[in-house]
Formats: sequence, C-alpha cells, structure tokens
Amino acid sequence: DIDSYNKQNNLWGFTAIKGQMFFNQLVKYSDADTSKLVSILKKVINEPADLNDALNKIEILDKFCSTIYDKAKDKRKAPNPKSVGYFLSYFWQIHNSEKWPIYYSSILLSFTELGMWEEPSSQKAGYESFYNLNDEVKSILSKHTGKAISNWDAEHAFWNFKKVSGSITVKA
Repeated sequence: DIDSYNKQNNLWGFTAIKGQMFFNQLVKYSDADTSKLVSILKKVINEPADLNDALNKIEILDKFCSTIYDKAKDKRKAPNPKSVGYFLSYFWQIHNSEKWPIYYSSILLSFTELGMWEEPSSQKAGYESFYNLNDEVKSILSKHTGKAISNWDAEHAFWNFKKVSGSITVKA
C-alpha cells in the first residue's frame, strides 16, 4: 500500500533502494519472525520524543537488520543496515517535518563534496551528526536570509550542488 501511495504522490522519494526496496527485503527476510518485525516497527517508526530517542530507535532496527544481513548468503537480497537511518527518518519526517530531516544519500554526497561529511561508524552516529549539521546549516541560512529555514529548504539548498574543479577559459 505504501508503494502504491508513493507512486501516486511521488514527493518523498521512498521508491528507491533505501525506501520501498529496503522495506520489501525487511519483510521477506523476516518471514519466519514476522511478529518480531511488527513489534520492532511499531517501536521505531513512531515519532521520537527527542534526538536520543531517535538514536535508540535507529540502533534497534540497525541491530535487527544486521543480524539478517550478516547471515544472508546473498547480501544484495537482504535489508542493508545502511538504509536504516533514511528509512526511519522518512517516517519521522511525515510525523513532524520541522523537527526531523530525512537522511537522504543525496545531501550526504553534497556534504561530502564540500568537505563537511565523513562516513560515520554507524547509522546511529551518522544520523546524530547529520541532524546536528542540518540544524547548523538551517541556523546559518536563517541568519543570512533573515527568514526561518525549514528542513526542506536546507535539503534543497544542496540538492543540485556539484563541485566545480579547475578553471574555465572563456574565448573572446
């Protein structure tokens, strides 16, 4: 149902590898223990009370996915734990778009190109760094523009960022 809804309302980008495909893999690999997966998802998809709660939720799903991923014979078919931060922040952002930025790979690539991001040791550490960096970016942009900057504004400020290297020679 989520996949169908998102295809009709393609605003959130849930249809890719870290979204719908991750969810499908999570369900398929949890076949033997569906009740455990349902219980975990009920705990982690709801909006966190604060950042520490968010990090605990990431850790819960990360551990569950890592157990599956580590045992999988074909890792391409297993839910990759590196998708946990995006997956959960997607749902949290639906609950409260002003508080919870989505942990998009695209913004991390832009941050990396700018020298503002290094690969974290875990999804938990990554989301904490991302959340704090995103708040800092919003604060800087807000001071510069004199306007309130939303998570969406901050994300889209970097959406099409491409690092330009070298120099351009203009012919007269």
